[in-house]
Amino acid sequence: MTPRSRRKLPRRAVRRGLQDELTDHLWSVARRAAQDAGRDPDALKTAMRINLEAGTSVDSVADGLERLAGSGADGAIVDAFGMFPRLDELLDFASQVIDRWGGMGKLDGKVAVITGGSSGLALAGAKLFVEEGAHVFISGRRQEALDEAVTLIGPNVTGVQADSANLDDLDLLFDTVRREKGVVDVLWTSAGTGEERKLGEITEQHFDATFGLNARGTLFTVQKALPLLCDGGSIFMTGSIASVKGFPFWSVYAASKAVLHAYARGWLSELKDRRIRVNVLTPGQVATPIQEQLFDEETKAQFEALIPRGKMGRPEEIAKVALFLASDDSSYVNGMELIVDGGTTAV
Repeated sequence: MTPRSRRKLPRRAVRRGLQDELTDHLWSVARRAAQDAGRDPDALKTAMRINLEAGTSVDSVADGLERLAGSGADGAIVDAFGMFPRLDELLDFASQVIDRWGGMGKLDGKVAVITGGSSGLALAGAKLFVEEGAHVFISGRRQEALDEAVTLIGPNVTGVQADSANLDDLDLLFDTVRREKGVVDVLWTSAGTGEERKLGEITEQHFDATFGLNARGTLFTVQKALPLLCDGGSIFMTGSIASVKGFPFWSVYAASKAVLHAYARGWLSELKDRRIRVNVLTPGQVATPIQEQLFDEETKAQFEALIPRGKMGRPEEIAKVALFLASDDSSYVNGMELIVDGGTTAV
């Protein structure tokens, strides 16, 4: 049975006993307050975890949040969070917080799946999605990298070791999602690979590996997620400006990424009755760990020279655009390739 549209009700989730979701709402509120006050959100998160273990009274938490909103003082950061001894007290205070500050993230109560989410721009996106209220499943081939990513992101993330080019691994990924959450609201296929190879030196193995993950893997990731996708959901895929810019030695990689926009155009027509949006997020040059492996300093400098502002993009900048595509903010965006490259392809 295909999952149908559903309203996301954080309080209902809390009433089912999912106190971690409420903690995410409180953290989202406090994070914004900390940033407004010029504080380090990561330091705030550490203080929150320490205080959750220690526990405080309802009154001191309420008082702490009041002071946090007004001053951002150190004492407020510690006092603002506490685990309540009784669930009904937790629920009552949650209602006050949500009503007073509108502590609703853009992805509250939603379930997101991000392939290739253990590093780079997809990891930055996973972190932001959790901060905006989603439970996120990330996949990657290396267990060590997944474990590090889960630790970095904190609560409300599940890591699944899976190679997106392997259909059995994809079954494992979505079986895990089905068992733990039952639905998918947002699917971001970001697993990909690429190596430069000069025409005349392209091997069958190079072609198969590149298309096997970027084109074939993406297709079957979406197809296997489809039974879990909610009506009104969002699918988007990570493209590359190589598919529109024409960099020498990257023709196979470029072709494997050009396929994605064709997918988006075809799939939106097939999924229009379910109101599922399908788009492509195409980043330009972004400073990521994989880039460090692929390019030497001279090559990176050459790429930076193509960017009007003269420096690489940051994963966090791409993550904000991913949040736009994942959330209802992009409700009227469908079948598009959204290029985020600092103007590289425009000049």
